[in-house]
Amino acid sequence: MKTSFSNEIKNLEKFLIEQEFLAVPMNLRGMRSWVKELDNENLVYMYVYISQHKEESQSGHLIISPPRYNDDGWTGNPLAVGIPLAKNWELGTGFFDDYINRLTNLLPSAGYLKDAVIREMNNLSDISTEAPKAKYLGMRELTNLKAFRKLQEEPNFMELCSISKETWLKKKDIYLLDVELGKKCFEQYGDEITMEYIEDYTSQLSMILATYSAFR
Repeated sequence: MKTSFSNEIKNLEKFLIEQEFLAVPMNLRGMRSWVKELDNENLVYMYVYISQHKEESQSGHLIISPPRYNDDGWTGNPLAVGIPLAKNWELGTGFFDDYINRLTNLLPSAGYLKDAVIREMNNLSDISTEAPKAKYLGMRELTNLKAFRKLQEEPNFMELCSISKETWLKKKDIYLLDVELGKKCFEQYGDEITMEYIEDYTSQLSMILATYSAFR
């Protein structure tokens, strides 16, 4: 009998919740990730990420980075440090029980990688896990974090946190900020590209808010 991906990961999800991880909303088909806060001042988080590919192979990574979407875009970002954990070629083989064991061994030490991410924030590399000339993307990531600091100055910031947290935990979704508020937060730090695609950047700002708020 064929075992579904969602059934296979039930024990893994239970284990991660026990380790104080939260499931990241907006799951894509065949992709799941969970997040744990490491440093709320510097906005560094730990992600456990798994994916199932069309040929039913499975893979997993542990990622230390600023807030991110549930996708594999971290590979081009110098502010993300990822550790490949495992690969499997057949469903129903107990792969995720082994995955739990690997995480049990790794998680107590992996959190120290947050210091490497913080150092990258202050001294960006021009390479990433899968891309050269990556500093440009890293700089844009830093712009997002600066915009979030600006958002924190808003008089209704705590109210936004409350709404965003409820949307994450109860609706399993990301609360989207108003684009005009996004413009206000980015105008001091962004460039022409930022303003041209302000809806996309406001969405990224919303993800940062959501991740931060979920642990408040």
